[in-house]
Amino acid sequence: MKSIDLCAKLLATENITVTRSNVSTASFDVKSRVLTLPIFKDITNTIESMLVAHEVGHALYTPQSMLDKCNDLDIPFGYINILEDVRIEKLIKRKYPGLRKEMAQGYKEINELDFFEIANKDINSFNLIDRINIWYKVGLGSKVSFSKKEKTFLERIDRLETSDEVIDLAKEIYYWSKKFTQKKGNFFISLDDLIFNEDIDSLLDTIEVTVQSDDTFSNPASTASVDTLDVSSGEFQKTEEQINKELESKTDSALSESIKNLSDNSIKYEYVTLSDKFHKDFVKPYKTILSEIEHVISSKTNPFPLENYNTFKINLDRSISFLLKEFEMRKAADRYKRTTVSKSGSLDVSKIWAYQLNDDLFKRISIVKDGKNHGLIFLLDWSGSMSKVIHDTIEQVITLSAFCHKAQIPFHVYAFTSICSRAKYEYDRSVKLDENELDNTKSCTLMEFFNHKMSNREFNQMSKALFHTSQVIIQQDYQLYATPLNEALAYIALKLGDLILMNNVEKTTVVTLTDGEGHTLNSNNRHSSFYFKNVIKTFLKDDKTKINYSFDADATHQSTALLNMIRDRYQCKIISYYIGGTKPGDIMTGCRYNGISVINVDDIRKEIRDNSFAKFSSPARDEFVYISSKSLKIDEDEDFSINEKQSAKSIAKTFTKALEKRSVNRPLLTNFIQHIA
Repeated sequence: MKSIDLCAKLLATENITVTRSNVSTASFDVKSRVLTLPIFKDITNTIESMLVAHEVGHALYTPQSMLDKCNDLDIPFGYINILEDVRIEKLIKRKYPGLRKEMAQGYKEINELDFFEIANKDINSFNLIDRINIWYKVGLGSKVSFSKKEKTFLERIDRLETSDEVIDLAKEIYYWSKKFTQKKGNFFISLDDLIFNEDIDSLLDTIEVTVQSDDTFSNPASTASVDTLDVSSGEFQKTEEQINKELESKTDSALSESIKNLSDNSIKYEYVTLSDKFHKDFVKPYKTILSEIEHVISSKTNPFPLENYNTFKINLDRSISFLLKEFEMRKAADRYKRTTVSKSGSLDVSKIWAYQLNDDLFKRISIVKDGKNHGLIFLLDWSGSMSKVIHDTIEQVITLSAFCHKAQIPFHVYAFTSICSRAKYEYDRSVKLDENELDNTKSCTLMEFFNHKMSNREFNQMSKALFHTSQVIIQQDYQLYATPLNEALAYIALKLGDLILMNNVEKTTVVTLTDGEGHTLNSNNRHSSFYFKNVIKTFLKDDKTKINYSFDADATHQSTALLNMIRDRYQCKIISYYIGGTKPGDIMTGCRYNGISVINVDDIRKEIRDNSFAKFSSPARDEFVYISSKSLKIDEDEDFSINEKQSAKSIAKTFTKALEKRSVNRPLLTNFIQHIA
């Protein structure tokens, strides 16, 4: 989002929708609350700021009822538009005094560019409404003059506060201007021509003037009363249509046309939205999964004996117990930081005896600010490229899930894959998307492996089944296939709010784990190749937050946009884990897939060697963690041995190393605890 677009939102004091489009002028839809801005070319920041501030003024102060009334009026719209511009600009400058200089400079610049088309013309020969327009937009530098009667209109314009006052005064100015046309000849002459024109004598020779006394003008040379002009020469006769056309505001039309010429039509802006047409099988519940894969536990072809899982479970329970204690210690420390001690206002009877020595006789009370209820959404890559590390990854996921389950942290673990049921496949082929709607509901299934509502038996059975990974991934509908990361993120972007509300979560952490790049999402009305054309700029529009995100054909850029959308919608934390090798090429690829420009690969490789992973910042993510594929394997031999000859210092060092090993072996869980405790 451009800074000027964000400024428009702030000025409007509401979350209006700001869009850039191939339109000729800026406009605001007071009903839908959408501010549409053109794609400007060759325009200064001052002029653009002035135009945006002007439209925000309409957003704040022009009601829909006024526009409805204008449809029934028989006067040119320019009269109402000019007076309404004066009113809303006065009000917005009153609300934001800092805009006065910016808007004055903006109008000065467009006048110098002759947007009003008054250069080399006598402004005082223009209609009253045009002179009013120039007076309030350009100011004293325009050298506009008004008659005594016209100045009374200016005084009333200065006092305009409501839209009804604008309509009433616009009608009065229009009809007053029209009465300077002769009923027969229909020839209009400005009052300044009658008073100040040097050839007034020759002009008066050709017309007959009827003088009335309701409007008096002062002139150093003479004083005359002029109101109605009677033209007897048929040469000047004009129709009613010509009169109305002549009374229209020329400067208002000229300004509109000049601003139209500023718009850049060489680039097309398009806005796409996420589809919510999800099939009922888009998310496969854990109960369904458990019923379909539970049989692998007792499979005779299982290469992993049950004893292997039992050993893993014993070590897992020990590690979870240790990490739960660490978690509780971190929570206690955080609770201490949130504790304040203050006097209660009541006397402490046990201290009264010391009143001569200490004046602190009041009871004290400790106030602990409420902490946040945390929740976790975990997205696991279930693609073919994960085949070499999928078992080790599952062990890490089981460890993280077991911790959340025991700590009673609401969580959901989904594996995203492109394998889907026959019913969903047929649905995806038949569903009709709206124009500019993305195909994010297709070619993706989320398999819910774990959540906090599972019973202990269900959790243990799911852990035991998934531990036998090689047997699971050969089952129908559970094979490793493609990487629909963006489809999974789109689902979270739309549905996370329901999960937060259902689980009463105040602070959510969304975690993604993958070893590759997601798919490109396409919109309904064109092929993805259109994104690459320089004449089109595509944006993902969020109707809830009113924010637009740059959205091109690059899958990585799309992931960034979707993650930003999730963060902005739910104010949650985003952590991304990427599994890769330690070669420079592997690291560069992993960073590119996550929108990171690596400056020094050697430093990252050193950090990975020391810690088994490296952390650095990444677009749309609170933290990006590059994990070496070799470090995912959990070393079950976590025992440490000591002998009687070791000193106390040596024993402590050995014990510390053993504890560190438990943490390093479980990077997902260790890192997660640091974020939520």
